[in-house]
Amino acid sequence: MKELISSEDRELAITICELLDSKKAENIELFNVTHLSNLADYFVMATVSNNVQAKALADFIQESLGKVNVKLLRRDGVNDWIILDYNFVIVHIFTPEVKEFYHLDKLWNDGKNVYTLSSIKKMLDKEEKNEKQKVEKDERVEKYIAEREEKARNREARKILRTGNSQPKMDDVKNQVEEKLEKKTKPTKVTQSDKIKKDSKKETTSKKAQPKKDLKK
Repeated sequence: MKELISSEDRELAITICELLDSKKAENIELFNVTHLSNLADYFVMATVSNNVQAKALADFIQESLGKVNVKLLRRDGVNDWIILDYNFVIVHIFTPEVKEFYHLDKLWNDGKNVYTLSSIKKMLDKEEKNEKQKVEKDERVEKYIAEREEKARNREARKILRTGNSQPKMDDVKNQVEEKLEKKTKPTKVTQSDKIKKDSKKETTSKKAQPKKDLKK
């Protein structure tokens, strides 16, 4: 079945079908003729039992849509066949005899473009279900992203609590390393007292190293 693409004109055509149904019109059909005609995008057809009902139904649709500022471009026909032209949506209200004689429903039916009230309802229910699923999916995605962001914030908070605020800055670390390196490479000053101690230590070591004299000689 050819898809009824969502638009203001489609919504108008569906609304007209619902108005016809509320007044007990019969054989209500919505034709998607976007690919078949330059006259309109949608034809709505319905049958009534007599001329009086046809006029009353046409008046009712015109008045109802007029209240919501939907402008009727043209109204043609009398008695057993009335046409309401809403630009991209054209409504045909006729008796069963006229419908049978002119076969408009067969003329504009390609086998895939006709919607009855029941098929319109199924289509709308399916669209509503798909929209609901899309909203639920978007909500799940947003919830997942929010949870991931919250976990990331918690991890960062735990890191800060573990390290505290005493963590040195990089400049301080560099300075400390340079000071340690400087201490290792800097020559040590030798004082006079250190020299005397050093010479005394050498002399003592030298005496210990000399062999003892042989007393027997």
